[in-house]
Amino acid sequence: MLSLQSFLLFLALTCLTSLSAKDECHYPFPLRYKVYDLGDTDLPSDYLARHAWPISLGPRINNQGHIIWNTSNGGVFWDRCNRRRFFYYKKYPAFFHAINDKGLTLTSVNSETGKNWFLWPSSIWKSQESLIELPFRNNGFATQYHFFAINNNSTIVGTKIENNIPKFLFWTPERQERYLNFGPLFDVNNSDSMLGLEICDPEKKPFIWQVKSGLIAFSDDTKLNRPSENVLFRESAIASDNTVFGSYIGTKDNFMYHWNYSWNPCDDLFIKMDLDQMKISAVNSIHTLVGSVNGHAAISYKGSVPAKLSDLANYHDGSLHLLEATDINDLGEIVGYGLWEDEMRIFLLIPECEP
Repeated sequence: MLSLQSFLLFLALTCLTSLSAKDECHYPFPLRYKVYDLGDTDLPSDYLARHAWPISLGPRINNQGHIIWNTSNGGVFWDRCNRRRFFYYKKYPAFFHAINDKGLTLTSVNSETGKNWFLWPSSIWKSQESLIELPFRNNGFATQYHFFAINNNSTIVGTKIENNIPKFLFWTPERQERYLNFGPLFDVNNSDSMLGLEICDPEKKPFIWQVKSGLIAFSDDTKLNRPSENVLFRESAIASDNTVFGSYIGTKDNFMYHWNYSWNPCDDLFIKMDLDQMKISAVNSIHTLVGSVNGHAAISYKGSVPAKLSDLANYHDGSLHLLEATDINDLGEIVGYGLWEDEMRIFLLIPECEP
């Protein structure tokens, strides 16, 4: 019989062991994914979508396997040993919007005086003294802040709406807040490269803003295989090496069509891709794309034809409908949301080993 100390050691090692068994699995090309039902949410898909405007309340995952999502009652934090629901700050519910690899969560709290923004370390969930309050507070409809992403340097990107006029900003601990005129920022990687869309451009072309070097604009040079027709750029995500993946509305056989693309700003290479009109939500360091295709959660390996995650998921209940994969980490672990018997659920997919 195990002693109490041996049992506690065994439990700790079990909790710290990755669920993905990366060294034994043939990621990034697993045959199947194991599905974990993380719980329910009463929020509709319009709030959970990765590119929901003005803010997303859907699930995110970092490279440590920490997962956040939300319900109307507040945020939920999950890791391999802990699952806590409905966080509060001074009796008010806290909502989680993004999390970095250090476990720092971009958090908003709605109170009687407005919405406050915080950086909430996941290591001190039981303590509120270590919260980092950001210098942003929503003041009714006159002034509103909405933030979308945070990186490992604690750089955050978002939008300020003042008297119905949007202003686009990023914030760093060293330089504080800074405003840009080019357009809204949606994503930031750990190199402090921020991804946005040019709001004054009729095609809404993507751009990258780097904290140290400034603007990297999208070239119109036709020699670089840019779309020759009038297009409209849509959802996009930025990888750790600054490669941008996204979609744009163009035409195919004289009909409107959602094309996909990759743009590498280092050599200014643009590649047009046909991924079955995939809406790209996120990309990891080896360019695995996740998102949705025609209302089904989908995955694409480095620009390959996307596969429905429900076809790769190892579960036997056909009533589970995976709607969108909202995030993926560098272990290939995927989070998203879907319907099970008409109830919205949050799911986690772990790559399985070959049989």
